[in-house]
Amino acid sequence: AKLPNDSAVIMGLLKQRFETHGLSEKVKLKVAIEYFSETSGGKLPMLIDKAAFAAELGADAQDPYEEDVSLPPIPRKMPLNTALHLILSQVGKGQATYLIRQGHIEIVPASHATAKHLLAQQVFESFDQRPLLSVLTDLSGQSGLTINADPSVGKQAGSLITATFRNTT
Repeated sequence: AKLPNDSAVIMGLLKQRFETHGLSEKVKLKVAIEYFSETSGGKLPMLIDKAAFAAELGADAQDPYEEDVSLPPIPRKMPLNTALHLILSQVGKGQATYLIRQGHIEIVPASHATAKHLLAQQVFESFDQRPLLSVLTDLSGQSGLTINADPSVGKQAGSLITATFRNTT
């Protein structure tokens, strides 16, 4: 199944190499996020689920946006996904990671990126006469989960379906 265009764009941007010199000194995570956004030409929106970090680390935990982060001075260029992993390893007591959602990156505690947690989230979506693979791709983008269709489905993957998901996990 093809990824939604916005997820494919984000994945492509994450693979691009960029200059790391702007993050070799300690900065706040919010500054690093702005740097990543500028580096990608504004095509890489990132959000932090502050409520998830508060639930995971306690209400008195430091605001993730205000945590100090930095990258090593060498190498001077690296893929954006590598830089993001290195930066997030310094956030939320080392428990931060990211999900690619519809049109953005969501920074969450690692416990909130598990299949068990993601499958428990509510889905609100309606599909009217859409191909099955398209529906699965949209649900994948909304949930942050990878959804694969069994190859034995064959031509039926293009079958048009109508479905409504209201408050559904």
